[in-house]
Amino acid sequence: MIIKNTLTEKIIKKLQDDLTFGVYKPGNKIPTEPELMKLYGAGRSTIREAVKTLENVGILTVKRGSGTFVNLQIERNVTDDIRMNRLRLKEVNDVRYLLEKEILIQAIKYRNANDIIEITEALTDRKNSTLAGRFQQALDADIRFHVGIAKATHNQILEEQYRYFTIRLREYFQNRDQGNISHFALVHGLHEVLLKNIIKRNEDEGLRTLDKLLNNNYWRLGYAK
Repeated sequence: MIIKNTLTEKIIKKLQDDLTFGVYKPGNKIPTEPELMKLYGAGRSTIREAVKTLENVGILTVKRGSGTFVNLQIERNVTDDIRMNRLRLKEVNDVRYLLEKEILIQAIKYRNANDIIEITEALTDRKNSTLAGRFQQALDADIRFHVGIAKATHNQILEEQYRYFTIRLREYFQNRDQGNISHFALVHGLHEVLLKNIIKRNEDEGLRTLDKLLNNNYWRLGYAK
């Protein structure tokens, strides 16, 4: 998630990481403002801006007089019907894991300047839609981001296979998130890092970033990868 204040961006990322890996669990109260200032080494205004941003995208809920809490909806994204289909969702993520790794390797090798422009535009749309709380637009932009990476391989068959796969991928996101934008916000920073890896042609770091991104999906489904 990019915002103008670089320090605030860093604090948001630290909070996102702690939320993603269960330091602060859904329904739990996060540390107080002074405690966050001490934990993250930041000033009051920076902490407030970071918390406000995460509140705006539905990750945190601020209750006057009580404190700031992790939104229960983050955990409730997986409804009863989806829990019954966890195995199917895992299968989609398994295929995605295999397909996107090869796509990333090829994209890093063969991407050009026009590819980077297209991927960057999709990522910007993803960020803006996420911050505005527009789930469908964020989903569309996320799909365009990943399709853009597939196009950057300049392998028509690989791109066509991925485009076909996005039909299942779109269903996967809709079933997993049920219209809630919080997961898009939580992992946006990883998408930004992934783009940087593609720009720098850094395959090792790119694959590590992709692992973090996709492993987070396994974690949310209750599987260890």
